[in-house]
Amino acid sequence: MSTHYSNGRSGYAAKTTIALPNLGAGMALVVKTHKDNTGLLVTQASAHVISTMNGQEYMTFRLYTDYSKPVLREKARVTEKAVHEQHARALALLPTVLDDVRTHYAATISVAQALAVAHAVNDAPHTAY
Repeated sequence: MSTHYSNGRSGYAAKTTIALPNLGAGMALVVKTHKDNTGLLVTQASAHVISTMNGQEYMTFRLYTDYSKPVLREKARVTEKAVHEQHARALALLPTVLDDVRTHYAATISVAQALAVAHAVNDAPHTAY
């Protein structure tokens, strides 16, 4: 688990990356606290696939497949102190978030396995009697 704090164009932000090896190689949970486009201070948790190509690391989010949910939302001034405090509160909720991630992928993996079996049955050679 590594946390990085920054001060960008939108103000202060925090980002923590947590490896999720039990969901597969290259899976990680990213918890990010930042100012959203409505002006709220938001902490979002989302799962990403991390891959390396030509020595460059890429994070990919698969729309409608990967986990993504807001953890905390507040109407607050986006200061360094506010970002640090909200990010710490969000990380304290990490066990609940990780349970949510496991539940999400258990359902997704079950559906994927069921579809794979259905495709295997449909693609299998049929014998006429």
